[in-house]
Amino acid sequence: MIQVKKYSQLVFVLVSLFSSSFVSAELANKKFFQKYPGSFYLSSGSFNISRQNVGTNLQAEYRFFYPFFDKEGFYLEPLVGLLATSQYSVYAYSGLTLSLDLPKSLRLGFGLAPGLYLKGHGQDLGFPLEFKTSAELSYGFSNGFRFGGMFYDLSNAGLMKKDPGLRTFVFFFALPVS
Repeated sequence: MIQVKKYSQLVFVLVSLFSSSFVSAELANKKFFQKYPGSFYLSSGSFNISRQNVGTNLQAEYRFFYPFFDKEGFYLEPLVGLLATSQYSVYAYSGLTLSLDLPKSLRLGFGLAPGLYLKGHGQDLGFPLEFKTSAELSYGFSNGFRFGGMFYDLSNAGLMKKDPGLRTFVFFFALPVS
């Protein structure tokens, strides 16, 4: 059982780091921004909701309209982001979101984004390398704007003995950028 857990953690880490390096390489290409616009996501909500010391967070994220895989409303989007909390914690990340367009302008998304966590006065997560896994549901307006809610977890994926994780719920507003 322990061997399976170790291998699954290793696969999780390698996939996360690969997606981050791909996003970083694409960002270095200036033609990329001209050819592929995106959306700027602004979020705010409750940080660390499963603990007594709940805080608030502000989050800014950019998602590229550059789907790696696009199959009739089912696609992967690269993203980069930064969040800061009322407890002076900061998390900088990059990764991917798997999105599925649903009827009535709804979109369901699942994300994975490794990044660097600085605890400030917030929760000690046991290691600076953390992984953000998320689930979201949003509504798209006719002008391209989106509004929705996202739940995510920050965890070091069991890389260290100490892995308390953080659970967060935010509301977001997405502005198209071209």
